[in-house]
Amino acid sequence: MKKWYTAVMALLISGSLMGSALAGGPASGQWSMMHGNAEHTGLSIYNTSDNGGGLLWERDVGHAVYSEPAIGPDGTVYVHARDGVLYAYNENDRSMQWSTSYDCVGVLHSTPAITDDGTIYVAFEQLVAFFPNGTVKWALTNLQSSVESSPTIGSDGTIYVGGASDMLYAVNSDGTLKWQFHGDDSSIIAKMTGTPAIGPDGTIYVGSTDHELYAINPDGTLKWKYQTGGQILAAPVVGMDGTIYVGDYEDEALYAVNPDGTLKWKFDANGSVIPTPTIGPDGTIYVSAGIGHFYAINPDGTLKWDFSKDGSIFVSPAVGSDGTIYVPSRDRNLYALNPDGTVKWTFKASDELWESPAIGEGGTVYVCSIDGKLYAINGENAQPPSDGDTGNDGGNDTSGGNDGGGSSGSSTPGFTAPMLLIALGVSGSAALWMRRMK
Repeated sequence: MKKWYTAVMALLISGSLMGSALAGGPASGQWSMMHGNAEHTGLSIYNTSDNGGGLLWERDVGHAVYSEPAIGPDGTVYVHARDGVLYAYNENDRSMQWSTSYDCVGVLHSTPAITDDGTIYVAFEQLVAFFPNGTVKWALTNLQSSVESSPTIGSDGTIYVGGASDMLYAVNSDGTLKWQFHGDDSSIIAKMTGTPAIGPDGTIYVGSTDHELYAINPDGTLKWKYQTGGQILAAPVVGMDGTIYVGDYEDEALYAVNPDGTLKWKFDANGSVIPTPTIGPDGTIYVSAGIGHFYAINPDGTLKWDFSKDGSIFVSPAVGSDGTIYVPSRDRNLYALNPDGTVKWTFKASDELWESPAIGEGGTVYVCSIDGKLYAINGENAQPPSDGDTGNDGGNDTSGGNDGGGSSGSSTPGFTAPMLLIALGVSGSAALWMRRMK
């Protein structure tokens, strides 16, 4: 059963079941957009079992980076930095191929999205398309509200972005507006900040600060909506069976919603679920909550294990097809975890890791630190786990439960998630969800 699930998931995320070979569709097989693919599973098609955690190369971008790297069809690694510049690096020798920007204020946390023909889409408060050489292809400047999310590319080349005033936009590959969808709250403070996800049947899923998870038909009409207990700040994730997973900031829960819009289960995370969940090759759901908890949740909503790092983890991981989980942390470590929650190796960066990694061909893991370093990790000489840092808290805890149970522990005493969000936001951070809390 596990082998069957893994094989089907690999086909799904590579686009083989969605016709991504269409011109203008997402770059097949690569980490071509936020969280790897249009479903935002965070699951790579590449086996990373031979990645020993050593440094292949590093590159000083020169500015803080608060977005994921993305990888083009030719292996080019794209980084959108806080200075509003998009950088393109050669995957083999770290050389910068080009850098470019667009003259507007900019959404400085936008992860680029790349098509199979090499077109790059980036949100600079407006949606901008670049040719593979870095020149501007087009810019969509007449939207009703500013763009607030990273772009997602559908199998037919349609680009989807969330915006302010509770808006979702569908844009044709030539830069014309296809349609726009308006959520329930028209006020400027209501935002669809989480990057839209696309299901196997073409349904678009997007969360909003109005507490709703929206399912939108490909023609822009409402399919259904599900109300959670609070604001949805991050992207939904679509599983192989069509289940939609979405975190709730205020309700401190992870929701699993059936494709028909009914609740499948609800996991009480004992902390704000702001990062996007990730799905492993066996269907395990991985999610950070509060300040420090990193949960592995079984497909039935029960707790598998909890890897806690004293307030250090609050971002989304990436997972190789072999099941290795790559977890960035504020303690400057990238943790490679085995599927049972034990530490395989750690890589020490020069500064805190606030955004998800990307996984490229050959199992290379790319991750950025907030001091502007881009790391390519796929060598030997990894740092082994230190004494007392060999795995999850208390071993393989399967005592959790769904719908209001299933977690243990709490955030660091005296230092809650909202306190950290406010403190970092005031200090000028432009990280994806930290910016949203302002």
